[in-house]
Amino acid sequence: MEIELEPMVKSLPYKIKGMSRESPTQKALHVLDTDLRSHWSTGTNTKEWILLELEEPCLLSQIQIYNKSVLEWEIAVGLRYKPEAFVKIRPRCEAPRRDMLYPTNYTPCRYVRISCLRGNPIAIFFIQLIGVSVTGLEPEFQPVVNYLLPHIIAHKQDGHNMHLSYLET
Repeated sequence: MEIELEPMVKSLPYKIKGMSRESPTQKALHVLDTDLRSHWSTGTNTKEWILLELEEPCLLSQIQIYNKSVLEWEIAVGLRYKPEAFVKIRPRCEAPRRDMLYPTNYTPCRYVRISCLRGNPIAIFFIQLIGVSVTGLEPEFQPVVNYLLPHIIAHKQDGHNMHLSYLET
C-alpha cells in the first residue's frame, strides 16, 4: 500500500469535516487508518458523501482510495469551505479496483469531497491525500498559482523548488 513519492510531495494530514451518514460501528474516522480491519460504511447503497479537511492548504498531487465496495464516485475539491464552489477533479467515474490512485495535477485545495454514487453498500477502507502543503494559500492567489504551476511541476523532482517557495511566503 506504500507508494513512492516525489521529493517535494508527502502524505497530507486531514480530518473528517463531515459525512452524509455512517453506520454505528463503521465510523467515518476509519478512513484515516490504513488498517483494513476497519472501514467507513453508510449502510446504504447510493448517494452518500464524505468531506475531508486538510490541516492546511495544499497543491494536491494525488488521492489514493482503498475502496471496499463503492462502484462509482465523484471527487471535488475547494480552497474554502463553499461546497457549491468546489471544482470536480474527477467527474462521475467507476471504481474498478480496490486500490485506486487518482492524479490531481497539483490542484490547490483545503477540502476534498468524495461523493459515493453507487455501492453495495457504500464503504471505504481508507483515503490518503498526497501533495505539497502551502501555508497561506488563498483563492485570491489563483492567478499566481496558475502562472507558477507549470514551473512547479517541471521542477517537481527538486527537494527545494524555487517556484513553490514563492507561494509559501
